[in-house]
Amino acid sequence: MDPDSSVHWGAYPALYVAVAFALGVFGNSVFEGVPFSFWLGGAGAGLALFAGMQWWDRTRLVTLAPLGRVLAAIVVVGCAGGARHSVYQGPSPRGLAPAAEASDDAVTVQGIVENAPERTDEATRFVLAVNTLFGARDTAAVEGRVRVTLKPSPWANTVPSFPRLRQGDVTRLRGSLRRPPGLRNPGGFDYAAYLSRRGICCTLYVDAPDRVAVLGNRRGRVQNALVSLRAHVRRQVDRYVPSTGGRAVLRALLLGDRSRITDAQRARFAKTGLMHLLAVSGLHVFLVGMVLYALLRPFLLRLRLRWRTAEVVRAALTITVLVFYMLLTGGRPSVVRAVIMATLFIGGIFFQRSAHSLNTLGVAALGLLAVRPPMLFDVGFQLSMAAVSGIVTLNPRFLEMVPDRYRTSEALDWVLSTGTTSAAAILGTAPVLLYHFGWVSVAGLLLNMVGIPCTGLALTSAIATVAVGGLWPTAAASFGSAADVFLQGLLATSRYGAAWFSWAGIRMATPDL
Repeated sequence: MDPDSSVHWGAYPALYVAVAFALGVFGNSVFEGVPFSFWLGGAGAGLALFAGMQWWDRTRLVTLAPLGRVLAAIVVVGCAGGARHSVYQGPSPRGLAPAAEASDDAVTVQGIVENAPERTDEATRFVLAVNTLFGARDTAAVEGRVRVTLKPSPWANTVPSFPRLRQGDVTRLRGSLRRPPGLRNPGGFDYAAYLSRRGICCTLYVDAPDRVAVLGNRRGRVQNALVSLRAHVRRQVDRYVPSTGGRAVLRALLLGDRSRITDAQRARFAKTGLMHLLAVSGLHVFLVGMVLYALLRPFLLRLRLRWRTAEVVRAALTITVLVFYMLLTGGRPSVVRAVIMATLFIGGIFFQRSAHSLNTLGVAALGLLAVRPPMLFDVGFQLSMAAVSGIVTLNPRFLEMVPDRYRTSEALDWVLSTGTTSAAAILGTAPVLLYHFGWVSVAGLLLNMVGIPCTGLALTSAIATVAVGGLWPTAAASFGSAADVFLQGLLATSRYGAAWFSWAGIRMATPDL
């Protein structure tokens, strides 16, 4: 999506609506005791103010009614954000959390596996939507999402094998149900708040395979297709990509599964400003969907389709692929944001309407916060929004500062645009990174020029590997080897970048109140 050449702050109403909604969410989180009726009353007062401004505008020749209407709209939307957060965070009468607080022994729960389980050599982790709690005397219907860890006891003589679970499986588990630990040290990691922002109230640890029972599944057609496709992707990656490191990174790029990436690799990517290449984001959505959108047009026109029909077909196919990719990777905030913005961009082309990047960003943010308001405090959500905002607003300014004599060829122009885009993203995300992690790497200005092409070429080769893996093994092996070469280049960039540019960063200690 091309960034706006200039910023017209009056042309982005959706952005202001999203900001007002976010302020309401923030206000309700700060003042936790504010009841739902307060936000409802505030919204009513805002509507009354809007009606009053309308009447004033009709009875006076010169008024401040337009400003009053804007303020009234901000009040209404802000109160709607506070009310939505209040409802989302409100305790359920059948909540699972009280049972976790009252239980000291192992408990038995039953529910549905909500996401694709992440498997490592040590443990399997997933989210379980619990609907039944089995007590010593009775059975209760409950509501709650639990972070489950299947991990053998360290005192076991042999390492047991747990049943292989999939998304949508109806599962009964017996283990230790606990509330997650909160903030222990000032400035430390608050695990309870981290899970709460994802709607997870408890943790469940299961240490023996005989405490896991799969009772069936409740998968629909789409979920069955997702499970089958994930299994196909894993098979092709494991079969045709030679190196262990390459397979781990490809799982992150294709499936959003970073469980196989080591802590040392994560630290190097974070230290060099390349961490965004491991997280499925707008770059990956662009490679998966927007390249397909561009390639479909000449192909469809060769079939002698009318222009309108070709546009309908390529828009529908691209959006379907993007939505499926979003579901395949777990629906992370950055992917949802990128898919919404890409959909609006495609819709703008189809209906011949301009699509302002900041306006589509506002629509994406509003949609995400309306579904899950605590996402406002999620680091991934903040980084995604800050990066896009920085690129859209700052990158055009940086490009305007470059003299024309330095843009004499396409190669040089690509280098300059990559550098300015990286600089804009770094400046946009710097406040978020400093607040949450106390560290911003400037080395990404240089390393992204190598890391982004390596990632794009590796992802393209990996998609080709998955596409032809079951049909043409020789071609799949060639594509898999090519993907591995590019991934080794990405890993080498992070490794040497961490060794040579460890000094290129800004560190700041964030004091805790």
